[in-house]
Amino acid sequence: MNLSGPAAPVFEAVGVIHVHTTRSDGRMEPGPILDQADASGLDYLCFNDHNTLALAHEGWQGKKHGSVLSIVGAELQHTDRKSHLLVFGAENLKPGRHILAQLEDVKAAGAVAVVAHPRERSPLIPFFEGYPWLFGENPLLDGVEVWNWMSAWKGGVSPLTIGKRMACPDAFVRHPDREAVKLWFRVGGCSVGGADAHGHTILFRKVFPYGFLFGRVRTHLLLDRPLSDPSQLTEALTKHRCFVSNALAGDARGFRALVSAGVLRVELPGEGWITVLAGSDPPVHTALLGAGSHEFIVSPGPVHVEVYRGGRTWISCSIA
Repeated sequence: MNLSGPAAPVFEAVGVIHVHTTRSDGRMEPGPILDQADASGLDYLCFNDHNTLALAHEGWQGKKHGSVLSIVGAELQHTDRKSHLLVFGAENLKPGRHILAQLEDVKAAGAVAVVAHPRERSPLIPFFEGYPWLFGENPLLDGVEVWNWMSAWKGGVSPLTIGKRMACPDAFVRHPDREAVKLWFRVGGCSVGGADAHGHTILFRKVFPYGFLFGRVRTHLLLDRPLSDPSQLTEALTKHRCFVSNALAGDARGFRALVSAGVLRVELPGEGWITVLAGSDPPVHTALLGAGSHEFIVSPGPVHVEVYRGGRTWISCSIA
C-alpha cells in the first residue's frame, strides 16, 4: 500500500465480504441485509453465495442501497464440499467440478480468487462442519482470507463450550487465523477478512445476526477515486491495496503501510501494540506506538503487520 506520492490511493472504503443470502444457505433476503449494513456504517457489502451469481442476474450488482454499494461475488467449493474459493469480478461460473478447474475458469475470465477460511476446523457438534483448503499453494490464487469471524468462532465449539461461546462470542474471536497467515506467506497476493454471515440458527436460537457480524471483521479498500463501482473491489484486491480491521477495537480508517528499500513505514490512526512478522520467523518488531508515522527495518520478502488493542487484533495487513 502506498503512503505517499502521485500514485498514492487517497480514498478508503470500508466494508464486509463473505455474506450469504437465501440464494444459497443464508437466512435473509439481500435488501434487509443491506439495511443492516447501512445501519452499521459500511461503504460496501460483498455477497458471496455458494456456487451462484443469482443476485447479479437479479440486479443487485452495483446497486446503491442507502449509503452501501452492493457487490456480488461467489463462493465456489470442491466436489467434496471442502476447499472453498471467494470469487470477485466473475460474470459466469461453472461450479460442481474440481476446485482447481473452477479456479482456472474464473482466472481465465479475469476474476479474482481468494482462498476462503483455509484452516477451518470442524466443531464437535452435529450439523456443523469444517471446510479447510486442501490444495496448498497455487500460482493462480490471488490471496487468502486470513480472518473469518464465523470460522474462528465455530472451530472451538464442543458440547462443553457451546454455551459459553454463544454467551460471550467475542472472547473467542480475537485474532486472525495464524495458520491462514502462514499460508498467505506462501501464496502471497492480498489478505482479506470476512464475516461468513449466514444468519445462523443454533439450538433453535437465532445467533450472530448480520448486523452483529458487520460490526466485527471488515476489509478496507484503498482506492484512486470514491467507491462507485464493483470493479474497484477487484482492482484493490489485485493491487493488494487492502487491509483488515476489527471494528470492536476501534475505527481503523487512515491506517497505511508500505515497504520500500528495506524500510517498513506505518501510519497508525491511533495507539496500539504493533507486531511485524516475516515468514515463519519470530516477530521482527513488537512495540507500543502512538498515532502517527513509524518506521522499521525489515528483511526482503513479504511482511505481515498486526496492531493490537485491548487484547485483540485491531488491524491486520499483509504486504507482498
